[in-house]
Amino acid sequence: MVTVKEKSRKFSSMSIDDVVETFGLEVDYTGKGLEFWLDAPQEITDLEAQYLENLRTILVSNIANWNEFELEVFFISPLLNMINFYEVNVKPFVERSIAAEVDGFAMHGDVDWIISKGFGRPKAPFFFA
Repeated sequence: MVTVKEKSRKFSSMSIDDVVETFGLEVDYTGKGLEFWLDAPQEITDLEAQYLENLRTILVSNIANWNEFELEVFFISPLLNMINFYEVNVKPFVERSIAAEVDGFAMHGDVDWIISKGFGRPKAPFFFA
């Protein structure tokens, strides 16, 4: 648990409870945010549908035996590469260190994957995992 005296923590040392308590967040179990994404109008081409079906087949056939890195390489990365995250000053970064201060509380650490502003290094993240 993060104490009042602490002003800095590494991401990997914080539990979800720590984050909720430190920043006064409320957990939303309704799934409305995900529903918004899933209900968005979308069209995919026949080629995209075929590619997704191929990824699904590979996933179903191998998920029980893959380790985390194999899941990333053989399923998650190919899926994410279907999306053009590259803009003039926004792009994905992998295995990067980031730091931020929120309400006077400093956080830092390494993230597996991030969509962020920045050219050579992430500066203002939009999403990270």
